[in-house]
Amino acid sequence: MQSKIQQKQLVVEKKQIETEQKQPVQPKIYKGRDLFGAIAVGMYLLLLLCASITFWCMIVTNTVPPWIVSIKQIIGCVLVAVSGGVLYCLRAVYLNYSVKKQWDEVWIVWYLFRPFASGLMGYVTYLLISAGLVAVGSTSVEHPETLLYALSFFAGLNVDGFLKKFEGQVSSSVKVKESRQTQSTNDNV
Repeated sequence: MQSKIQQKQLVVEKKQIETEQKQPVQPKIYKGRDLFGAIAVGMYLLLLLCASITFWCMIVTNTVPPWIVSIKQIIGCVLVAVSGGVLYCLRAVYLNYSVKKQWDEVWIVWYLFRPFASGLMGYVTYLLISAGLVAVGSTSVEHPETLLYALSFFAGLNVDGFLKKFEGQVSSSVKVKESRQTQSTNDNV
């Protein structure tokens, strides 16, 4: 049995929770440093996007060394995935700074490295599809290279979702137990 003091504490805690839930979240008051951080991150992301597009154009016009042309699909998958990651990050800057008013410089490291994680997912997408571990579409796809690039873009855009999907498919095809991270997210769904 609970003592009267414990019961009173529970009542007070419930009231505090109720009043916290009723109060609207106050928008953040930005400082000049916040604006500079958001603009700097945006410029960095746009620079990455321009570099991707420039390199892509160089590959298409064959103004690169022959060894790069020989791995055109791999580089293309990585660049398209980086573009997907940049798009995701640019949208996150816009949403967090302008819409939700919750920009925080703690996340700058995430904005710096997320496009590179996307590029790695583009490479993983290329490896899994070219190895035949993941089957996509039918064998009579008219433009398989375009499908590969589209999947790489979406892998870069949604890194977590693709990691879970690929891990589930690959682990079931090679009879390997899923990682704890994937299992814990599947339990919560």
